[in-house]
Amino acid sequence: MACKKITLNGPFYLRNKNNRKYPEGSISDDCQLGVDYLKITFWKNEDFMSRLDDIYNGENIESIVRQKIASLGMNTQNFRRYDFDKNAMENIPKEEAIKAILLLVKKNSAERKSNKTKLSYKNLPKKHKMENTTSTLSNKKVSMVDSKTTVTSKNLDISSKDVPLLCNIYKDICKQNDHSDRNISFDRMLPFNIDPERSQKAPFETKCEAYEMYSMIHNVFEDFNFCVYNGSHKCSGQTIHRSSMTNLYFPSDVGMFILFHGALVHSGAPSKTEKDINSFNYSADVRFHSYIQRRDFLEDDTSTTSIRRSGRRTSLSKYRNHSTDVTASRSIKYCSNVEEVVKNTQRQFLCQICAQTLTQLKADYPIVNNNVCINMSTLYKKALKTHKTEEKNKPIYVAGDLEKYGWVVYTGYQASKLRTQEKQELRDELMNFIHSSSSTDWRMPQKNRFVRSIDNNPQLFGKINKITEFYDNILNDCLRQIPLFDKAIMTERYIIRNGGLALEQNPHRDFEYNVGDK
Repeated sequence: MACKKITLNGPFYLRNKNNRKYPEGSISDDCQLGVDYLKITFWKNEDFMSRLDDIYNGENIESIVRQKIASLGMNTQNFRRYDFDKNAMENIPKEEAIKAILLLVKKNSAERKSNKTKLSYKNLPKKHKMENTTSTLSNKKVSMVDSKTTVTSKNLDISSKDVPLLCNIYKDICKQNDHSDRNISFDRMLPFNIDPERSQKAPFETKCEAYEMYSMIHNVFEDFNFCVYNGSHKCSGQTIHRSSMTNLYFPSDVGMFILFHGALVHSGAPSKTEKDINSFNYSADVRFHSYIQRRDFLEDDTSTTSIRRSGRRTSLSKYRNHSTDVTASRSIKYCSNVEEVVKNTQRQFLCQICAQTLTQLKADYPIVNNNVCINMSTLYKKALKTHKTEEKNKPIYVAGDLEKYGWVVYTGYQASKLRTQEKQELRDELMNFIHSSSSTDWRMPQKNRFVRSIDNNPQLFGKINKITEFYDNILNDCLRQIPLFDKAIMTERYIIRNGGLALEQNPHRDFEYNVGDK
């Protein structure tokens, strides 16, 4: 096995006995990282230590520390410490140095867990219940959290059932992007939505070779999050468990799209605030969405247009789409943890199946609000290292398994590579498409989440040449280049955006078979 390339040569100074300061003049002139580098990188690093808050196995903690050292490219032969008995600097062997770092990490982690336990016994202020049926939530209502439990508090235990729901939502939004280096083995243990007591096979064929209807979401200029319930496309009539949900983060700097099975249970993630600290707005998170038909059913090129359209209508009639048929997802059963999301009640996490699953996952995944979170930016960087140069014009596989999990992620059309003028034209068209229309032009599947088709009444849109060109590039250069989708078509194309504080969307399927066609 090849050694990790050294990118940080050091030297790295360990804590001296009794935490004594290094004598003046003992630090090497070539010390570029500072004497406190190890402290601020490990046991005093809030982001790093927060990953260990739910991990109690010492071996797992040690594994994370070693992975961190390797990921930084640290020269493990250059650890130093001052010997006050000899009044000289000494080199510390690799394993001894790692043990010294690990000791301080474990000590700090234990103190954090102890403080967290003590905090759970304190009396917290009254709960604030937010209902989807109430009037529009203003910024004034959003700020109705007592100052003693401000959502930015580092010691706030968001998993406690006594914490206001608003704290849960805000903490979820703030933390879901923070975990950027822990997606080490996501494909090994992703939780499936399998109820061990009541699991039954779907009454229709779910294999990709036989199933036709899919959905796709592609980022544009902004990052966004998306929730998927792994394996939920394979079964019907079973209970959907919250522990099978994975929160996927898509960055803004790399064009990516998620393709998912029409029967996969999924939901839009909560809206997040804009990154500008001076802004009090929620990010629009504009993304492109399309319903995908895996192949044109009549593959004979000599067929007339009317025959092809007739065949397509016949094939599509087998499915119910949730955007046009509100009963399409009513067959889904939820565990109590999902019910808390659907009904927007206080999160108590009482489902025992979910609890058992999360206990197994906490050692391997970043857990935010009792959900597994996966950062596609990190997995993209790993995919680049193994991508074959001769396939540079093809989309790069990033994560997922369409057959196994019901979703897959590939690189998509790269807006970042557009010329400045083209990028500005695309942005101007999107701005006009969004802001020149009235609220009645947008369908609102939930409060403050808006959807609008680019195919209906195009004469009302103004100029959308760059938008349609973007979709064409997604279809021809990306979607049709992946297995089984070489003849795919887009049946409907939409723009999705947030218009303020939007809670997590109710879990649903985009397509279900009609009763007579199962």
